[in-house]
Amino acid sequence: MWAVPDTYMAFPRLAPDPWDITPKELVERIRTKRSRIKPTLLDQSIIAGVGNIYADESLHRTGISPLRRCNRISAERLQQLHSNIVAVLEHAIEFISTHPSEDGSPYVVNAYDDRMRITRNSTSRCPDCNQLVTSRRIAGRTAYYCPVCQH
Repeated sequence: MWAVPDTYMAFPRLAPDPWDITPKELVERIRTKRSRIKPTLLDQSIIAGVGNIYADESLHRTGISPLRRCNRISAERLQQLHSNIVAVLEHAIEFISTHPSEDGSPYVVNAYDDRMRITRNSTSRCPDCNQLVTSRRIAGRTAYYCPVCQH
């Protein structure tokens, strides 16, 4: 019988982090879901550690609209999404670990952090096509995305 690692016992419904699953495993976890991709990425029982800002950033890098239904995204694009999730999280961890606040505490990424490709405000433009970024509430969370580049 498979033994559950102790680190998962405190949160038995928490899925593995992106580094602990392969791109193919991510595809298996979400490919058949009919839900939209953005709330699916935020579901910590499917993949842990992807927050609202990081989901938007990963979806933009992959060119996937947050409105797309999971079952309408190819396995290849979902594998690319996995790679971009890992890259976005690694970038954030590196920045946070090397930019402490004046009081010595770690830097906290906020919704208006201009290090992200998609900045979260009403005047943001897509870094790829210069189109105004759109914001929309999806499952109770605000998504920022490019209506031209993300489909």
